[in-house]
Amino acid sequence: MGGVLAAAVALQVPRRVAGLVLMSPSFDFDGWGVSPLRYLRHIGYWTGLDRFFFVAEQEPYGVKNERIREWIARELHERNQSAAGPARVPLRALREAERMMKDVRARLHELTCPILMIHAREDEITSLDSVVRLFDALPQTDKELVVLENSYHMITIDNDRQQIPMLLDRFCRRLSADAVVVPQENRALVHSEDVRGTVSL
Repeated sequence: MGGVLAAAVALQVPRRVAGLVLMSPSFDFDGWGVSPLRYLRHIGYWTGLDRFFFVAEQEPYGVKNERIREWIARELHERNQSAAGPARVPLRALREAERMMKDVRARLHELTCPILMIHAREDEITSLDSVVRLFDALPQTDKELVVLENSYHMITIDNDRQQIPMLLDRFCRRLSADAVVVPQENRALVHSEDVRGTVSL
């Protein structure tokens, strides 16, 4: 949910954000790897039982690379934690995440800063089609969507991972070149990756 969280921060302090990078943004759970039973989660939401249930991480763990996937499976078995995230997520946490997704999705048009979206064509959590629709609806002209061809959801540890630093470096250098000189404390770059997003202010 890092992409959604980064966008939420950008919406809170728009004047302090020089640029926004959304890596594997998940504003909808419509990918090919999402269980057909996913709609049952709403029963837990409506009844309040979401505090008693958890959603377990399962293959392919957001990773197309088989060797990395094996390593993640081993880590989850031994430590209940891995580079892909925890072995299971409380259903209540998922509910709160979806509330944030809905709110941010409805307000994305308010963003005016340059945006770089990076998404895998085969992302199993969120389909590329839904990301393209979201991207096309953004009002700014300074926006770019990069589609990775050999990864799943966790693009920073999957087959296309070496492309990520280059894309970020290019985006940041362009922002620096175009920026008007302002005090450091008044500008920021918000960047994210779904699940393990970070914010720098």
